[in-house]
Amino acid sequence: MALIANREARYYTCAHNRIVGKDAHGNARIVPVKMILKPGVNDVKDATWLLVRTNAGLQRRLRSGMLEVLEEPELDNEGEVLIKDDLADATPTERIAASLGEMTIKSAKPLIRETVDVATLEAWYEADERKGIRDAIELQLVKVTKKSTDKD
Repeated sequence: MALIANREARYYTCAHNRIVGKDAHGNARIVPVKMILKPGVNDVKDATWLLVRTNAGLQRRLRSGMLEVLEEPELDNEGEVLIKDDLADATPTERIAASLGEMTIKSAKPLIRETVDVATLEAWYEADERKGIRDAIELQLVKVTKKSTDKD
């Protein structure tokens, strides 16, 4: 899985059309592949990431810093995805939680402030015992849950 940080305060959608063969009339059969990134860290399936990563709009956002690739799947010489042993059996939440542990508190705080997914914030809180990280997560959880309460 690829870990992609969306630093915008809105969702980002990227699409790619994949040709999967031909229909009975010999026309190309196309299946759209869509990737939706919430603000904060997102776990994207390898197959999806490998298809959409060359999208021109996505590349512009990566260059501008609006999006950041935190972890990308490694490929072997034949283009097959290599599975890392330490995270091979990890759930998406566990993978996201592990990503924050590799960052300094200073670099993690902006990412925490941009994350609106409660499950991600809670996973980070459980996985990281640093006071600065936990304080930032608690503050963001209050903001996120307050916004969802205000909408109800």
